[in-house]
Amino acid sequence: MAHQPKDNGDTIRPHRFALLLFITILLTWGTFMVFAIRAANLSDETAGTVFAIFAPGTSGATALSTIIRAGGLPIRQNLGGMVWTAHGTAPGFAGRLRRQGAMAVLDEFPFSPQLGGCIVYAKSPRSPYSLRRNLP
Repeated sequence: MAHQPKDNGDTIRPHRFALLLFITILLTWGTFMVFAIRAANLSDETAGTVFAIFAPGTSGATALSTIIRAGGLPIRQNLGGMVWTAHGTAPGFAGRLRRQGAMAVLDEFPFSPQLGGCIVYAKSPRSPYSLRRNLP
């Protein structure tokens, strides 16, 4: 019969260590993202094409009406409705979006393509993937 070592609770089991490591990485990443998004926020006077970030759980209809009330044109929904690409021509569009309920308003291309994943798009108006082609 094989003898199994007795667990006296002093050792960290491998799956507990993995869980603690995952939680540490997640908290570190979350903290970094809070500061990065705050630093990337546009000034209230900004107009043009922007990413509007809404609180998790915000419905698509609520986000859509917020963009329209702020005087913008919704372009597309990203990340399950939490982030919207919107365009507003009047100065102060970013400030109006925040006052209407957006948590953050970022430049239209705040991430490098490698980090942006499926939320980035081509910036050139000549590109077939560009969203600027059809804007006023």
